[in-house]
Amino acid sequence: MISGDLHRVTLYSGWDDVIALGAGVVLAATVSGTQALEAATGAPRWTLPGSTMYPPAVVLGDGTALFTTERGVLSRVGLADGSAVWQAELGVSVQNAGLAVAGDSAWVVSADGRLVWVRLADGRHQSSVRYTLAWCYSAPAVAGHVLVVGDQDGMVHGIRLPAGQGSCG
Repeated sequence: MISGDLHRVTLYSGWDDVIALGAGVVLAATVSGTQALEAATGAPRWTLPGSTMYPPAVVLGDGTALFTTERGVLSRVGLADGSAVWQAELGVSVQNAGLAVAGDSAWVVSADGRLVWVRLADGRHQSSVRYTLAWCYSAPAVAGHVLVVGDQDGMVHGIRLPAGQGSCG
C-alpha cells in the first residue's frame, strides 16, 4: 500500500481491523482514507479521502459500502468506482465505535455514547439519543429487533429498534 520510512508505512498502511470485500475490491483504511484494491491483482482502483481507519466499513448487498470517519462523516460509496452516493455530517466523534445496518437504516454509535439513526437511501439524519454517559469504542451489532453495543463502564446495552428496522440489510 505504501513504501518509505517506517513512520510513513505505519501511518499509511491498513488500519481497519476488518478488510472488507465486495464488487471485486478489497477495502483497507488508513489515516488518510480508504483504498480499494483489485481483489485479483492488488492494483489500486480508487481512494476515498478521510480518516476512515477506525470504524470498519460496512459492505451493503447492492454494490455500495458505508464508510465513517473518526470525526463522524458517513459516506455511502459505489464499490465499483468509488463514486459518492451521499455523504452526511453527523456532528459526533465516532472513533472505533462504528455502525450497524438494519432494514433501511444505519445506526452509528459515537464515542461519547450517542446513537445516531440515518436513512440508508439518502443519508438523512432521522434522530439520535444519548444512551450512556460512558465512552463507547465497540462496534454495534443487530440481533433481531435489538441493537447491541458495549461501553467503557462495562455495560452491554440492548436498544430496541423502531418497527421495521429489525433485520440486517
